Amino acid sequence: GIALAVQTAGGARMTQTGLSLGTPQYMSPEQAMGERLIDARSDIYALGAVTYEMLTGEPPFTGASVQAIVAKVMGSEPERPTLLRKTIPPVVEQAVLTALAKLPADRFATAAAFADALSGTSASAQWTRRGSAPGTRSWLRDWRSVAALAGCIAAIGAFAWSITRHNGDAGPTDYDAALPDSAAMSEGLTVGFAVAPHGDFVVYRVEHAGTSELWYRSLNDATARRIDGTKGAEFPAISPDGRRVAFVRVRPDASSLETIGLNGDGGASLGLISTPSDLLWLADGRIQLIDADGVRARWINPNGEPASSAGLRSGSAAIRLCQLPAPLPDGSSMICNSGLGGPGFQVYTGDSARVRTLRLTSSESSPVIGSHFRLIDGRYVTYVSSAGDLLAAPIDVVKGAVGRSVRMATSLSLRDYNGAATYAISASGALVYAQGDNRAVGHLVRVGAARVDTLPVGREAFVNFAISPDGRRLASTVKVEESTELRVYDLGTGRHVTWMRGANLASPVWNEKGDRILFTTDDSVFVGSPDAVGRPEFVVKVPAKFHAHTWGHDGRVVGSLWDPGLALSIDVTRRPVVFDTLRTGANFPRLSPDGHWMVYTNSAYSELWLEPLPRDGRRFQFAAGVVGETHWLSNGEIAFPWSDATGMHVDRVTLTASRDAPIGTRKRWLEITEYRDTMGQSTGLSPDGRFVYVQGAPAQPVRYLRVVPHWVERMKKAVDEANR
Repeated sequence: GIALAVQTAGGARMTQTGLSLGTPQYMSPEQAMGERLIDARSDIYALGAVTYEMLTGEPPFTGASVQAIVAKVMGSEPERPTLLRKTIPPVVEQAVLTALAKLPADRFATAAAFADALSGTSASAQWTRRGSAPGTRSWLRDWRSVAALAGCIAAIGAFAWSITRHNGDAGPTDYDAALPDSAAMSEGLTVGFAVAPHGDFVVYRVEHAGTSELWYRSLNDATARRIDGTKGAEFPAISPDGRRVAFVRVRPDASSLETIGLNGDGGASLGLISTPSDLLWLADGRIQLIDADGVRARWINPNGEPASSAGLRSGSAAIRLCQLPAPLPDGSSMICNSGLGGPGFQVYTGDSARVRTLRLTSSESSPVIGSHFRLIDGRYVTYVSSAGDLLAAPIDVVKGAVGRSVRMATSLSLRDYNGAATYAISASGALVYAQGDNRAVGHLVRVGAARVDTLPVGREAFVNFAISPDGRRLASTVKVEESTELRVYDLGTGRHVTWMRGANLASPVWNEKGDRILFTTDDSVFVGSPDAVGRPEFVVKVPAKFHAHTWGHDGRVVGSLWDPGLALSIDVTRRPVVFDTLRTGANFPRLSPDGHWMVYTNSAYSELWLEPLPRDGRRFQFAAGVVGETHWLSNGEIAFPWSDATGMHVDRVTLTASRDAPIGTRKRWLEITEYRDTMGQSTGLSPDGRFVYVQGAPAQPVRYLRVVPHWVERMKKAVDEANR
């Protein structure tokens, strides 16, 4: 803009006198010298100077006075960025130094060429990458460098659009919509926002003073305001006409489904609900509510017509919950995931739900691993990998076959339990998403009354884990791209071996000696030694997914079938293996060290119970609320996590000597922070009695949303090209 001002506003009088205008640190040499011919290549220089400062923290040239800075601009070379920050990739350094060349002819001709060089897609960047010495790509393992590079590329892209928009371009490919500092977005239980059908605004969730509320943010201008009457709101969904928003108002006693106008007027309640997990306002005017934590779908008509419902799981061993379902246009089925990092399913809703696993067309035996599926035009599907990448692929809904996927966005913020990612697609074809923390990954920490330490196993997408009885090793299932690995870690060195790899491995438990591990798949139980060569031994087929929790000294393994909620035991020393039902309506069963007691939760995870073994009809409730799995301490006490509005806590309960009144004192033991919930058992104990769980980085509010107009058109073109 200053370059044009010199030529047009001031005319010849300004340039003929050698006048220079601009900020010295960002002025090109020809601009500093007052040259008469100033063109867009001076803007390229200034953009290179800004990028240099973004990467290193300071401009390429500094000095005590304007004259000193100008002298360096004209006669000195900038210090190489990698000398100031070694993690800057070589292709980025080369691009920045090219933009800062003294002669305009040596710089990039356009901002687009600069952007290509920064992102490594230009010919010169590819040559630099191939010619780099081994190890120069280590910057890719540094998220700060990747974030800085992404910021630079975004800035270059925005600048390139701004200086070419008047030359007939259709408009920006994407832009960022900042959220107010006092009203940043909190994701809550799922995505955290909804986009309007026309892609012109979003409604998002904000946390204030321990509760939530909804805000409106225009995507056409900077308008942002609170929507009155939405205190306690979760799961926002916008009506097809863009005039109202539906949400779940969460209360301690009961939650309700409600709608309200965007100005906070005309609020209406549509009824009470139990445990919601997703909400969509469909194009036909019905509201789709996923209730009972992914077990039941309900379709509610806001105009008062009768509602309908359908179950979302069957006797299939493959699926326990139907999370974040995307309905087919004809309403015959929906596509969902059973949890983060697992396969996708097509669930046929009707009198008896049928389930089919989505398969890759390239390998019919391979399931499609991902979460947060969305269907587009009945021919394309989007979903999110466990790494937080937004993928798109063609889909044949008749066959349940998914083609080759294309990565369309990266580093989406991702929830740990249900795999919800911060993205939404409007009916008009716009994509709105937020980058942020992948809550599926974290560190394993061990917490005691006066000691906390991080296990030396890295930051991974841990699912289930168990420390060996001698405390030297850890068995864990870890979600990786397109698969699950059962790893055995040496807790002394932090090194691991991948013992098994499969689509959905789970529930490793050690025997009492610590020389054998039992684990499960979707429909089978296996046992083996992690030190032996060869595959583990197949033990038994199961009618539904079996989660093991305790391997007793007598050879009994106690666990549960999530659906329909059965506590079972199997004796792995006998053949054939026989299942023994211990309790119906129970999950997370665990035997006491002496084998005389069993603790468990009810199916709703709202009550903890204790009963003697052998069972004699008696049982004793010792906790209620939002509770998790239980653990037996070596002294006979029971430890269990529970949560409320203030956070996550761990309590201990002592037992008395009386079998008629065994429940003793309950007391607070630990406060745990940044807890990551996982599918199945997500806490444990180390042999020294410390509590083990997955801990993530502190949750950060979302401060901007990225908007990509006409994204669906771009996605279809990319997917069609990849699948020719």
